Amino acid sequence: MSIDSRLSALMPALTAKERAILVLRSLKDRTLEDPKLRRAMPTEQAAEFNRLIVLMNACNIYLPLHVTMVEGHSQELHLRFSWLMTLARFGMHTWNLAGLIPPSKRAQAEKLVARCQPCGRVPLAGR
Repeated sequence: MSIDSRLSALMPALTAKERAILVLRSLKDRTLEDPKLRRAMPTEQAAEFNRLIVLMNACNIYLPLHVTMVEGHSQELHLRFSWLMTLARFGMHTWNLAGLIPPSKRAQAEKLVARCQPCGRVPLAGR
């Protein structure tokens, strides 16, 4: 008895899940699916088999698109967070530098900063 004839005898005994696993294996191995898998399937297994194939398609086709989209959004958020942290650190360092201005020169420094700022008076550190 050849392998093909033994496999043909086993085909009707397979469950819908086993058939779906064989389809998935042929998809992963990039080989052609055996047409006997679907031909020898009892009609009562068709709904379950189709449900499993839909789940496979969702995992193999649609889920990677969503993963790619989420990855892009997370990279964008990481970039924005890094930018925010850079601005916050720049502000802290600027604030610390303002503390180095002697108290006798603070009024003069505030006037200079006020001329450069459209919003007016900027308080200096150490007050």
